[in-house]
Amino acid sequence: MDRSKVPYANAQRKAFVGTFQENQRTTFEYRLKQIDEELIHILLAADFQNMTFYAKENQVYFYSEYVGKNYETEAGELFSDESFRKLDSDLKSLLEPDSQKRTWIPMKEVFHTD
Repeated sequence: MDRSKVPYANAQRKAFVGTFQENQRTTFEYRLKQIDEELIHILLAADFQNMTFYAKENQVYFYSEYVGKNYETEAGELFSDESFRKLDSDLKSLLEPDSQKRTWIPMKEVFHTD
């Protein structure tokens, strides 16, 4: 298969897992539903595509694809946006930190297909 014809075949896939604080799953889901079009535009402009959250019991999984050229630069620009920082802060406040004080724990990709 000629992968050059597959859209976003060279995307950097990012996945994380977090644990909800007790009784915070509903609040977390509600907060995600409040994301406005402006913030979605900011995320897409920073070359983040296919952003997905999954929840099961007390855990939340986050997946996104970065399709730009410089992840560190664009992620830094994203975090300089006030509305994104507020969303990030709001969501993290609903999650339990791990032993390293991380609320979003990176997951290792073991397989994918485009």
